[in-house]
Amino acid sequence: MSSKEKRLGIVFGSLVTVIGLTVLFRSLASGSGSPSNDPAELLVQLRSMESTLEESDLWKERDLWLDEKTPVYTSEVIASSSLLDKILPIIKSNRLKEINQELTPASEESDEGDAATGDFESVSVRVVVEGAMRDIVQCIHKIQTPTHFMGIDELGIEVGESGTYRATLLITHWFVVE
Repeated sequence: MSSKEKRLGIVFGSLVTVIGLTVLFRSLASGSGSPSNDPAELLVQLRSMESTLEESDLWKERDLWLDEKTPVYTSEVIASSSLLDKILPIIKSNRLKEINQELTPASEESDEGDAATGDFESVSVRVVVEGAMRDIVQCIHKIQTPTHFMGIDELGIEVGESGTYRATLLITHWFVVE
């Protein structure tokens, strides 16, 4: 290394050190960068770390299950058709009378993917059914089983004719586009 390169390295190193110390002193002065000495807070942090380590295998299993079981479709049209193919038999098997159904436009839950939805997309259908309250509740329960990747986003129940109930369900189906 030439003497010019050594001097340049020393100047650059000194500059980085000064900037680093300035940032450190400012963060310590504001109190945001100081580590907590509160035993209760340290204990909470320790328990959180222990819990994360203990549950890591569960999260790995969950990710594998999701990769294996998540419905994959080539288009939103096919996903909409699949949604109807899944819910109509459930409605009929629970002795409910279908009054009306309306597909809602597919929506992308996340462009970037986030902690709540990952890279899932969804389609929804609004269905109006009529029947006994017990049958409506059983239908809702069956629709929302984890393996269906469906959920009830909205639910409205009114008293129908002759002692029956009329339920309006907004059912959403999550999937991944291939």
